[in-house]
Amino acid sequence: MLYNGAATECLLLGYMSAAERIAVAAHEELQDICSLMSLSQTLMDVGKPSEGLAGAKAALAEAMSEQVLVNYAAGHLMRQAVKTGSVEVVNEALNALVDSTQVPRTDDCALETDWIDAAEALGADKALTDWVRAVASSDSLVFE
Repeated sequence: MLYNGAATECLLLGYMSAAERIAVAAHEELQDICSLMSLSQTLMDVGKPSEGLAGAKAALAEAMSEQVLVNYAAGHLMRQAVKTGSVEVVNEALNALVDSTQVPRTDDCALETDWIDAAEALGADKALTDWVRAVASSDSLVFE
């Protein structure tokens, strides 16, 4: 948590390279899904969308491999994909999210959908976003 606070403070003050270095250091020390997601977010914030998106994809892959935090990582990937402004990137991320629903998991949160309206505004695949809404509203992917 200390790392996140320091990185956020640097971002707020415009110290982009410092924020990135802190996020990298946090992930190097912690080596977990959450620190990878934080690094991904920071990379997006400092203007490195391709690297940030790659980190979000890696976080989802790690979550799927470990069978924990899959919905959390999928929601993160979708938010990062939307930030790119590319419908192709969003649809690719949607397909990854759909694939992630097939993974068994031992611990997870509800499937997050705060990104759907923005994805649809970009022209995302309506059938996929409708499917995600339906799955999310059923709470069938929540494991506590």
